[in-house]
Amino acid sequence: MKIEPKLGDLTNIGGTIAHPKGKITVSYVKDKKGLWNVSAELPQFITGTFVWNGKTYQLGEGKNTIDVNK
Repeated sequence: MKIEPKLGDLTNIGGTIAHPKGKITVSYVKDKKGLWNVSAELPQFITGTFVWNGKTYQLGEGKNTIDVNK
């Protein structure tokens, strides 16, 4: 599974979608310093990738905190 957000001017958004194995939840929050706090939670036994500005991050089952500020 692949998550590749296109947030435009949004600075605080999140949501949950259904998946045959459970729920997928994502959250994107840009703080006052302009740094992003990004997380994705995947169902058990599901892995995937997260793409942000052309860089790919691996996601494991459960909660993932993604450091996109590097």
